[in-house]
Amino acid sequence: MTDLLFDFKVRYIKRWLELDVDGVYFLDDWGTMAGLMINPRLWRERFKPLYKQMVDLVHRTGKHVIFHSDGHILEIIPDFVEMGVDALNVQVKLLGADTLSREFGGKICILVDIDRQGVLPFGTRDTVSEHIKEIIRAFSHLDGGLISWGEIGPEVPFTNARTMLETFTKYGRYPLKVKD
Repeated sequence: MTDLLFDFKVRYIKRWLELDVDGVYFLDDWGTMAGLMINPRLWRERFKPLYKQMVDLVHRTGKHVIFHSDGHILEIIPDFVEMGVDALNVQVKLLGADTLSREFGGKICILVDIDRQGVLPFGTRDTVSEHIKEIIRAFSHLDGGLISWGEIGPEVPFTNARTMLETFTKYGRYPLKVKD
């Protein structure tokens, strides 16, 4: 079964690479709110070599690899760095902005997912702004390596969506500086 899925993914990636795209986005969740879905040793034995082949395929064309995974995946982030993934889209609120910055800052670009389970739908303007500024502060010592974004679903109040955009606009340009 793994071979069939891998062959499908490779054909899919090759098709995307025929187009005028800047990179390929992998959307494979490996974490839950409590930890990995699979033993990290087994992940490294079975899946990492396949991902490495796909990452190399994309890089041979001069394009970037962005990898998305929800959940608590700290144990395998070093593997994404080692495989050459360019940007990693993770749940920063779950993993900790300071931890991500300290452990992986400068090694892999972090595409932060503004907390769409708590802060964006249920926070106030102040909590939305503070959450984003906390993330920017954690990565501000780096020269690049942070991409901020937030998913706006129907449960997100317009004021919070606007606050997110205003905070990104005010503080989210390099060099990052969070001062009021």
